[in-house]
Amino acid sequence: MLFKINSRALRFPQWIRAKRKSPRDFDSYFDSFLLSRDIGDGRRRHYEVLRRMIHRYESFCRLSHRQKSCRFNFRSADRAFIESFSDYVRNEYLYVAEYPEILKENPEQRKIVPRGKNYLNALLKQLRAFFRWARESRIVEVSPFEGFKIPSEQYGTPVFLSIDEVLRIYHADLSEDHRLSVQKDIFVFQCNVGCRVGDLVRLKKSDVVNGSLEYIPTKTIKENTRTVVVPLNRVAREIVQRYSSYPGDRLLPFVSPASYNRYIKKLLKVSGVTYLVTRLDTLSRTERKQPFNEVASSHLARRTFIGNLYRQVRDPDLISEMTGHVVGSQAFTRYRGIDVQMKRELVAILDEK
Repeated sequence: MLFKINSRALRFPQWIRAKRKSPRDFDSYFDSFLLSRDIGDGRRRHYEVLRRMIHRYESFCRLSHRQKSCRFNFRSADRAFIESFSDYVRNEYLYVAEYPEILKENPEQRKIVPRGKNYLNALLKQLRAFFRWARESRIVEVSPFEGFKIPSEQYGTPVFLSIDEVLRIYHADLSEDHRLSVQKDIFVFQCNVGCRVGDLVRLKKSDVVNGSLEYIPTKTIKENTRTVVVPLNRVAREIVQRYSSYPGDRLLPFVSPASYNRYIKKLLKVSGVTYLVTRLDTLSRTERKQPFNEVASSHLARRTFIGNLYRQVRDPDLISEMTGHVVGSQAFTRYRGIDVQMKRELVAILDEK
């Protein structure tokens, strides 16, 4: 049963209290926590998402209990707080509809939508890291997460484009739509180098050295400063050459990530890559079949690079050298889908006996 913070039967939670003068509050300690961690900009942005979530949760508690003012008293947080906060994260889209003042007090650019278990678990791990720091810093005596096990994220089998499908997209005639044609080249380039979209947008002409793309992934730059080197194949070299005279030092004329994702969906549709794929619905945890073009995004290019290389060499450590993953990373295992072609090759061994 979900813990409902807005139930009239519940008393005002101990971890939310009326504001009063204090030398430090949650935000101040959270700033200190972030300063203590040697993390990149990408991970820092994820923690800022958590901070904003805490503030919206504060507003919800105040509004649902008809209090004039209150704040998050993390020193009083216990297991009931974890259950309460988890309920808010899962059902925030309902709560902001019931209490529109939440978003008025805490403007949010992203639309509040239903969230699955993976999102919640990732958020709880970040919050657990804050409480671990607070305990080690002797700011709190006990973390509410002690004895609380956060489930591991669950992912479906990754889907990716075949080499033939990438070439079909590359050779598609888009002469009547220049913008789509440009984004097509960028997407195909990403499929052939495997970088994250965050690195793709910042690539410069100087990042191509002796026929290879060289860069340090921004997501893990604090934890792992290894330079990723990806030799450019023929298609990637053609694309780089095509935009070599593009003004400025940017390697490719990238648009915003949101627009890029829309172009990718359109690219697959006009290229005929619209067959159904089986996906794991992160909300219902059931399988769902959708047209490939509808589920495509910039991360598809990264999966495509990894998936097609793994078909050939099946050596995750070698491939991770060109993707920026830490060798042996658990995250990397999500990309190593054993696809139908590989299974056919295995079954064909039986025919040879």
